[in-house]
Amino acid sequence: MLYFEGEKEYARMITGAEELLIYRRLKDIEEQLLSPFVRVHNSYIVNTKLLS
Repeated sequence: MLYFEGEKEYARMITGAEELLIYRRLKDIEEQLLSPFVRVHNSYIVNTKLLS
């Protein structure tokens, strides 16, 4: 997973190959994720291992 993008009650999960729309708030996803995922903005959670 590269990152998550929040869109009201939905979150868009972006992988290298596809995008998935999930019916969950970004806050709920954030609570379940572990490192290396970091919330960098109200609307984004990124995988810091993939940052250059």
